[in-house]
Amino acid sequence: MSRNTLHFWIDLVSFLVMLGLVLTGGIMHFTMPPGTGHTHTLFGLDRHDYGTIHFYLALTAVSLVAVHVYLHWAWVCSVVGKAVTGGQPGLTSRCIAGAVLVVVLAVLVVAGLWWAGGHVKETAKEPGGGRGRSGLHTDEQ
Repeated sequence: MSRNTLHFWIDLVSFLVMLGLVLTGGIMHFTMPPGTGHTHTLFGLDRHDYGTIHFYLALTAVSLVAVHVYLHWAWVCSVVGKAVTGGQPGLTSRCIAGAVLVVVLAVLVVAGLWWAGGHVKETAKEPGGGRGRSGLHTDEQ
């Protein structure tokens, strides 16, 4: 398989996975909004099932983007190196700049998850476990 053919298939599958993300996200947001949990189904799947599919599509999309970046690694390093040095960087500078970019992005993701985990709060549930007609939890119901 040629390099161009490989790029085509990676990009096509990435596009289809991202369409799946939009579709499942739209279903959860518009068709089955919060509060419909296990009470509404579409094709035999409830909101939580679509959330699970959405999560795994997101992991697949991130993996495919990582493969895409790997296949274009020399270009990524060159662009980042030019942005950092302001000129034509050498091979070592490009590699260091690319590696620093990957490390910074990984640290941001891990730090964001760590921060979010420390700020999760449990809310009081309404009697009967419902959330009301609006899907929002209020104390006035």
